[in-house]
Parts: sequence; structure tokens; C-alpha cells
Amino acid sequence: MTPPQDTNLTVEQSAQSDPITMPTSSIEQSLAEPQSTFFRREIAELRQFLANPVRRFSSKSSLSDRWKRVMLLAGIGLTFNVIYIMSIGLALHSWTTMENVLDVTNGGIIFFGIVIAPLVEELIFRAGLRNLRYSLFVGPALISLLFGPWQIVAGMFFFAMSVAAYLHFLGLNRRKHQYKGAKFRFGRQFIQHYPKIFWLYAGAFSMVHVTNFRFSDASGLLVVFAVVPQLSMGILWGYVRLRDGLRSSIALHFLNNLIVFSLIFV
Repeated sequence: MTPPQDTNLTVEQSAQSDPITMPTSSIEQSLAEPQSTFFRREIAELRQFLANPVRRFSSKSSLSDRWKRVMLLAGIGLTFNVIYIMSIGLALHSWTTMENVLDVTNGGIIFFGIVIAPLVEELIFRAGLRNLRYSLFVGPALISLLFGPWQIVAGMFFFAMSVAAYLHFLGLNRRKHQYKGAKFRFGRQFIQHYPKIFWLYAGAFSMVHVTNFRFSDASGLLVVFAVVPQLSMGILWGYVRLRDGLRSSIALHFLNNLIVFSLIFV
């Protein structure tokens, strides 16, 4: 599966519409930056991103900074999930009939979780986050296929297509000679509503993992709380994908799953 290319928006459109919230810093300055300053800046940028997700960042990072960012986010994600499992996770296990259907000691499951999942899930959920057509058309169709029953697949597919078509025609002018201007306006709408798109993809990533659980009574409605770890990691992986590219999000996904499976056997 080839990762979708970033949407090519005009320079004028990017300058006027894409909110640039992150400060520009040179790679030379970042190389000389103290570790404590780097981590404080990264946490501040992450908080700013969570308050208003942006499609592009104004600054470039060195390879060293990208790896430090991956390690920092892996630590943040692991800390959050450990706290979650020791509190809400244990409560759900005690108060509900939910059970994890995955045999995490199975070699095939381990291989899939560490090697296959980071590649496939990043391609489906994060690769096209910058691409307008992928985000509105291709992504929803691929995600719907992961849910299983054909009724859910069909419902999500047609719903996604309806929303995409509505947004598409909302931004288009039917006069042929004005198509370029309409395309520009549609691109601006995509950027202006981008935070919603980012959160919808993060939410869809977490809800896909509902199929990891089995339950026999109404307490299964609480399964939405069982996928909070997937939601948190989907947010972090989406952030690093937009910040440093798809390879960084795959690396972070791989590292997280490797740590999780390693802790199971400790």
C-alpha cells in the first residue's frame, strides 16, 4: 500500500489558511539545545497541538531531534497507559463482563502486534492525514472495512461518502471557469476544519479496537473506556506523523507495541 501524497495547496492558500502555531527553529540551534530545554519545548508544543491540531509545522527537525521526540512520546504514552490500567482498567475488569479476546501469548498475535500492526494501521489511519482526498474519501472507506459486519461497513461507508460529497460540493462552484477559485476555497475549508478531521481519525482508531473485547451484558457499553489507551496513542502517533512524517509515527507505534508486549512477559 503506497502512502498517499500530501495535498498540494498553493503557496498563497497555505500562507493564508494553514495556522502556523509552532515556532521556527534552525537545526543548528536544536543541536546545541540542552536536553531539559528540548523536553520542555516539546511538551509545550504537544499541548499547543492538542488544543488546536494543525496540518503542517513550520520548523524542520534534525534526525537526532526526531528520535528524541519519539522516545519522549513513547515515555508519555507508556506512563499514561500504566496509570490508566492501574485505575480504570482494573475497575473495568472487576465490574464488567468484558474480556480481552486476544491471546497475547500467541506467537502470531505477537508478530502481528509488533511488526504488522504498526505498518498497516499507520498507513490506514495516519498516512493520509495531510491529504484532502484521502482524509475525506479513501480513509473512511478503508476504516469501515476493519469493523467487520457488513451492516456496519455499509453504514459507515455510505455515511462517510455522504459527508465527503457534501463537503466537496459545498466548496465547489458549478461554473467551470470558476473551478480554480472554488478548489481554493474548498482547500481552505479543509484546513479550517482540520482539527475535527484529526480527532475523528483518532477516535476511529480507538473504536476499531473495540473488537478486541468480548462481553455478555449491558456492561459492555463501557467498552468505550477500555479503548482509551488506543485513543491516547492514536493522538500521539497522529501528532508525530504530522510533526516528523510517517516513518516517525511507524517507529513510535513499533516501539510502543514492543514495550507493551515485553511488559506482558516480565
